[in-house]
Amino acid sequence: MSIYYLVSSLPSFNFGDRPYYSSVAFVRLCSDWISCSELDELESISLDVNSSHLPKNAFAKNWYNVLCAISNSTAKIRASALNRDISNSFKEQKAFYSEVDKGVQEAFSADNPMERERKLDMLKWFMLDLLESGHQFDFEKLCAYKLRILICEKWLPRIEPDGRKNLDE
Repeated sequence: MSIYYLVSSLPSFNFGDRPYYSSVAFVRLCSDWISCSELDELESISLDVNSSHLPKNAFAKNWYNVLCAISNSTAKIRASALNRDISNSFKEQKAFYSEVDKGVQEAFSADNPMERERKLDMLKWFMLDLLESGHQFDFEKLCAYKLRILICEKWLPRIEPDGRKNLDE
């Protein structure tokens, strides 16, 4: 079944926006348009490397390589600050991205831990832009869209007015 119409009907949003669909609602919407194996892949793709699920499509494999690169780069910076050797602790990384090392270094230049986390998520958003290139109306576009929803959902509870209200309570 062609997903051209599904992809073309998806509303766009930016980092920090409230997406029109929740990740659960988005997967439910896609279930009528994609195969069962693609649905399993879409349900399992996440912001974390899941060792129990090995991705089948190239986009998901590349995404998990990006996550491993971010994790390894973060570990190098933290180990350097603590003067520890972590050479045996790195995750297997099948690709290297110069943008990741630069982005992680920039994120760790922030004094505020929440700002550091925001910059790391902005790096993930940027890397999704790179991975998504050339995938306009295909399953990979749906994977990237879901990951963008997950990034935005992560930040929804951290909206500043709500945080101030929670702090006062």
